[in-house]
Amino acid sequence: MAKSIEIKICTACPNHSSERDYTADSFEYCDKWLCKHPDGPKEPVRRYVDWNDKATEFIPKECPLKDKE
Repeated sequence: MAKSIEIKICTACPNHSSERDYTADSFEYCDKWLCKHPDGPKEPVRRYVDWNDKATEFIPKECPLKDKE
């Protein structure tokens, strides 16, 4: 099975979406990553993504575009 697109991080995917993930600390700012792909996970892909984590290479196990070899 061929990959649809070549990505190394979730944020590079056209199906990626992010929203603010609110915490008890109102000064803290972090995001949660969501997948808009129809076959993607319904839950957030990753929660509590801090500003310094955004460049981390991360693709979830349940990514519908990942090779299933």
